[in-house]
Amino acid sequence: MIFPPEASGLLEYFYFIGDPMNQILCFKVLPQFTEHYLTIHKLILVCEMFISSLAGVVKDMMHSAFWNILSEELNDDPPRYDQALHLLEEIKEVSN
Repeated sequence: MIFPPEASGLLEYFYFIGDPMNQILCFKVLPQFTEHYLTIHKLILVCEMFISSLAGVVKDMMHSAFWNILSEELNDDPPRYDQALHLLEEIKEVSN
C-alpha cells in the first residue's frame, strides 16, 4: 500500500513511540483510513472526468443539431430563415 507522505511520517511516529495501542493504530486503523481516502480521491477524479466528458458530448450534440436544423431550413423549398435569423440576433447581441 502506498501512503501519502504525511501518513507515512505518522506511521513512523506511532511505530517508534513503542506504545502497543499506537502500533495497533499504525498497522490496523491508519492503513484502512488511507486506503479509503485514496479510493474516494480516485472516485472523485473519475467523476470529474466523466462530467467534463459528458459536457463535451452534450455540447457537440447541441452544435450538430443546431447546424443540421439550419441546413435543413435553408435547403427547404421555399427556404425558411427562422434559424438563420435567430443566429444573426445572437451574433448581434454578442457583438454589442
